[in-house]
Amino acid sequence: MKIRSLKVRMGRRGFTLVEIMVVMTIIAILISILVPAVGFVRESARGSQCRASLRQFFLGFAGLADRTKTENYTTGAFDPSRDGCPDSIGWVADLVNAKVCKPQELLCPSNPAKGSEKYLDILSTPTSASGENTTTAKQSLGRCATAVDGTALADHFLAKGYGTNHMTTWFLSRSALRLQRTGSGDSATIMTVNAGAQKGLAGSRGPLTRRMVDQSPVTSNTIPIAGDSNLGDIKERYMTTDVIGTDGTVYLKQGDLLVESFNDGAYARSPMVKVSADFEVMAQASTGATGLVADEQPAKGLPKKMNLERSHLQDYRDFGVVHGGGSNVLFADGSVKTFSDTNGDGFLNPGFVTTSAATSGYAPETIPTVELPEVDVFSGVFLEPLGSNPKTNLD
Repeated sequence: MKIRSLKVRMGRRGFTLVEIMVVMTIIAILISILVPAVGFVRESARGSQCRASLRQFFLGFAGLADRTKTENYTTGAFDPSRDGCPDSIGWVADLVNAKVCKPQELLCPSNPAKGSEKYLDILSTPTSASGENTTTAKQSLGRCATAVDGTALADHFLAKGYGTNHMTTWFLSRSALRLQRTGSGDSATIMTVNAGAQKGLAGSRGPLTRRMVDQSPVTSNTIPIAGDSNLGDIKERYMTTDVIGTDGTVYLKQGDLLVESFNDGAYARSPMVKVSADFEVMAQASTGATGLVADEQPAKGLPKKMNLERSHLQDYRDFGVVHGGGSNVLFADGSVKTFSDTNGDGFLNPGFVTTSAATSGYAPETIPTVELPEVDVFSGVFLEPLGSNPKTNLD
């Protein structure tokens, strides 16, 4: 009887408080180890998905270059005001209309913003950006010819694939500055930027071509053409209305974040000032030339200047560091590389010197942290072999 009673008491024995606390501690430790690991694995998967999308975009760019005599990689930027209606003109339209892919279905999953600031232009009546376009004819193409509201944006554009949260670079969308001669006689050799702004069609040569890449002194695996996008400027980074299709699909809600379409182009390295209308490129017979060509294509025997020595660099603040502090960038050879925001200011710096984060966003540093080294990313102005030491007039 005593033996049976002992067995019953032993069978009913539960965990002690100490044992429960030990088990809970072990579980907490395992969770603390596993949760970051799971998060890392998920972000790694999202990063891989984003890189695959960028490679898919390149296949479409290369296909368009194969089909056109001019070998253009694209017909333009995703920009209704500067280039034309995004269902007819621009890299997104090129990919959708050629049935390569639908960028709206290949959004970067790590980016908190799920649409482009250019949706705001689609919703309004596209107008020519002052001083940047030579014509507005392309802006009346496609669905943009009539008024577009949130439902039409959803049904006609996003549902059909004409949407994105990726960005392209100034090189892909604009390729080169539009140069012109001024003056007469010997002084006619001075080259200046066209009066139109560099981000528009009047101030640039238009979309990048394969021929330009092949003939460039800059290697194709260092020419960035697209990538993860950063949030738009304050006045353009929020959706102004709900974007809901007639079938009930919710694409965006009022107040949702939006991203940039493409980067601005070249800025003075210090202080950061956009290329202006009287921006001198080279002068054979005048004084005061900035010598920009010599920065990147020096005369034989002279050293090539590094980013921290050049007078102008590409403004790459529009690259978004959305992958755990990193940003995926697509290059003109089809490769994709990831670059890290090592100083944590939220931007990738090719070498700009700034004194105030309030004006540029870059961390103020006497010697800037170069997060886009020149061996990996070209951050200069000219892709074409212009030559810094042209022959004199022999006529």
